[in-house]
Amino acid sequence: MDHKYHRAALIPQLINAYGEWVENYIDQGFRVYLVTFKFNNIPGSNTHKISEMLREIENQFYPTLIKHVERWPLKPSRQRNLPRLFARITDRKERSSH
Repeated sequence: MDHKYHRAALIPQLINAYGEWVENYIDQGFRVYLVTFKFNNIPGSNTHKISEMLREIENQFYPTLIKHVERWPLKPSRQRNLPRLFARITDRKERSSH
């Protein structure tokens, strides 16, 4: 089987699995939000770009977010209150509307 076809065939299963995962969190009483990020151009290979995007989210966005959600985020008894961040990072160029 062609590798690209095999990956494409798995996309609906992956989407359903993520949907079930999110529904499970909702059923547990979590509030769910969708957050998207747009980055300026990051030079380098795709691997470097994705690594840099993930680093920025983990080291800049998430620490800021948890400070607004939980006063003592490092305290073990409070960590159940921290937001869960699930990331799907790709390097997709935006299509020009021209």
